[in-house]
Amino acid sequence: MLNAMMHTPLLVPAILEHAVRQYPEQEIVCYGGDTPYRYTYREFSERVLRLAGALQGLGVGKGDRVATLAWNTHEHLELYYAIAMVGGICHTINPRYSIEQMRYVVDHADSRVLFYDVSLLAVATEIRSGSPGIRVVVAIGGEAVEENGLAYEQLLASDEVLVEIPLLNEDDPCGLCYTSGTTGSPKGVCYTHRSTVLHAMSCLSREVLGLWSGDVVLAVVPMFHVNAWGFPYSALMAGASLVLPGADLSASTLYQIMEDESVGFSAGVPTIWQDLIEYLDRNKKTFSTVRKVLVGGAAAPAKMFEDFARHGASLIHGWGMTETTIGAVGNVPADLEYLPEEEKTRLKTKQGRAPFGFEMKIVDEHGQDCVQDGVVSGELLVRGPWVVANYLGAESEEALQDGWFATGDIATLDPRGYMEIVDRKKDVIKSGGEWISSIALENAVIKHPSVARAAVIGKPDHRWSERPLMIVVPADSCQPSVEELREFLMELFPRWWVPEDIVFDNQLPLGPTGKVLKTQLRDKYLH
Repeated sequence: MLNAMMHTPLLVPAILEHAVRQYPEQEIVCYGGDTPYRYTYREFSERVLRLAGALQGLGVGKGDRVATLAWNTHEHLELYYAIAMVGGICHTINPRYSIEQMRYVVDHADSRVLFYDVSLLAVATEIRSGSPGIRVVVAIGGEAVEENGLAYEQLLASDEVLVEIPLLNEDDPCGLCYTSGTTGSPKGVCYTHRSTVLHAMSCLSREVLGLWSGDVVLAVVPMFHVNAWGFPYSALMAGASLVLPGADLSASTLYQIMEDESVGFSAGVPTIWQDLIEYLDRNKKTFSTVRKVLVGGAAAPAKMFEDFARHGASLIHGWGMTETTIGAVGNVPADLEYLPEEEKTRLKTKQGRAPFGFEMKIVDEHGQDCVQDGVVSGELLVRGPWVVANYLGAESEEALQDGWFATGDIATLDPRGYMEIVDRKKDVIKSGGEWISSIALENAVIKHPSVARAAVIGKPDHRWSERPLMIVVPADSCQPSVEELREFLMELFPRWWVPEDIVFDNQLPLGPTGKVLKTQLRDKYLH
């Protein structure tokens, strides 16, 4: 009989054990108070173990959901690991949800314990008043004020210690995040120990994010959204210094943190980076140490790549969903480095290529595979070890189609595997039997110096079925005209793509994850 290899389960607590063993003095830094809170991986681990014991004292065990309503703080990071350590499931709640949505996800998840940041006391009170299942409430960053409430530091100061780590299976869930719920009720996505560890390992690959112990990582993407794209796990696995910004994500604050902590890598959504670039340009500042920035959550325009390059940083496109975490990254491989800069930038503006273990394909409206020539578009389907199989509470694998997850994105795939989102399935505009990409129009018009932001929706048309309606937020002190913008777009697109109707607004409505709420734009401009 041939010898077999050992089988050791892939578990989140093992990430912490590895981090402390290999990088005990590496730092975690948290902003938000009067002074940054700093401690080492070793000190972090000691607090996690005490917190795990306190959770057991509260009756939290395998499969129990523990809800968190918190920002990117060291306490939230401790909860990520301590909850997993006792076999629980960390259920992160997006504080930008409506109260009704928050109550819905708490009840749907059957979360019994709620940890909340004291700045969100009013929200936590509203949630608890409408969610009778919550039996324990713990305040983070201050004293408990509600009846029978507890304070976070009070828990850690107790005599409770981790009695014993329960026997964990790598397929046990350890995290829970709900979709944004912009169409219908939010859906719960459970991340397992295995999927979390494999995703973190993938992020360490040079072809993905290439994290290592020399990095100082500023996690701007919220910890309440898709596990902050996995950075709480991948950064510690890599031994990187992890910087958490707290609740204040203003451009001035983020820039100061970057400078004070010598940040080299960061990650966030386009709206955050757009504000930061505008701040840098307005105040004649630039980066001292930032060299690489990941952007995701929505398509980033080509101009943003140019803007970051002006400031000495490389912007990298990433693509993913609540159901997938990071699924593609727009790096340029070594064998394409010979390409002219213009062509390499064009590749970077695509959503990217899949890492090992993650697969993508596109299909037509009949479910047949489309040719991958970079031109033909179809619905993007994905599969892999960190892709959702079924939503929480679903009795069957309703999320899948023949083993593939249908993303709802319309995309192209080129022969080298670069994927580019053309539009959301529900947002693409069909005019005269032909497709018009709202994303392409949006990304193009914001290159105009008088335009700050833009969104495009389909407007019913008797002759053409649909025509694009463009909503533009002018740049400061600018008053672009409709004809000026139409002429600008006609140099870039076929005439039939260019919208006849362009309206101007002061702002665009944003959802809980920073995406433009086109449903609200349709309600405002089409009804």
